[in-house]
Amino acid sequence: VCVFLKDYDMDKYRRLAGGSDLWINTPIPPNEASGTSGMGVALNGGLNISTPDGWWLEGANGGSTGWTIPHPERDIPYREAADALYGCIEEAAQLYYTDYRGVFMDKMISAIVLLGPQFSTYRMVGDYMDRVWEPLLARQIEAGIAAEDAVLMASFHPALWHGLSRHGAIAPGYQADLLVLPDLESF
Repeated sequence: VCVFLKDYDMDKYRRLAGGSDLWINTPIPPNEASGTSGMGVALNGGLNISTPDGWWLEGANGGSTGWTIPHPERDIPYREAADALYGCIEEAAQLYYTDYRGVFMDKMISAIVLLGPQFSTYRMVGDYMDRVWEPLLARQIEAGIAAEDAVLMASFHPALWHGLSRHGAIAPGYQADLLVLPDLESF
């Protein structure tokens, strides 16, 4: 069964992710968000069919965790992309109905084993530490800020540290930060 969901939201996702054997994500560039719904499905053993965009660039693992279709218009015309998508769906359905306990289940196990560690909170925090927090601390210390103050600065929301308040909204009920600074050096 293939379903298109109108007004898709997190509540619907939570109810679907754990029970999906196959998740299809076909954004048209540059309209991809991050594709994190496919990550959650993979962690529950579901397979993905997706364009090579967002997280799937890293998560496809040469086809062992699902199928990749070309970007329509960027890689090939829309008709060819549609044919590629239908080909992947047909291959997945054939494996599901003829070799579920073999190849299909092997792919599901690969999705959990390969993508679980690759797209975990542990990795996310490690990437944040390596790519954001530690370089920020190093720059602050190089600028002459005491190590203790640098840690405190990096631990607080920058707007609060600099005494600025929140301004604006990105959607009803969601706050956005608008920082007005004379230059980046003062930040």
